[in-house]
Amino acid sequence: MHEQSIASAIIRTVLSFAASNSITEVTEVRVKIGVLKAVLPDLLVFAFDAMKKSHKVLRNATLVIDEVPLTIKCNDCGAESSVERAQAVCPVCGSANVNLVGGNEFFVEELKALVNG
Repeated sequence: MHEQSIASAIIRTVLSFAASNSITEVTEVRVKIGVLKAVLPDLLVFAFDAMKKSHKVLRNATLVIDEVPLTIKCNDCGAESSVERAQAVCPVCGSANVNLVGGNEFFVEELKALVNG
């Protein structure tokens, strides 16, 4: 289950940021994860919830996952399209001159937190 390693990476990132910014409690962690990462959201939340318990700053945190769809951009007609699967053809004009522009993301987008002040 690679969701455990992803949850661990999220926790390491948040803990590092919290330590550098006098954050005493994180209440929400919002991540963006592209569909190409093949993450099962329920398993990721489960792993995060299990791992957060050993970190005081994260004990009350909720993990929110925003899935990013697979998106291509056509270099000929300029259309940007969400697609169900990786494809090499623009659904608007049929051109094969396309680039992947969405669906491979993985980053912490936002934290809601309390700062020691």
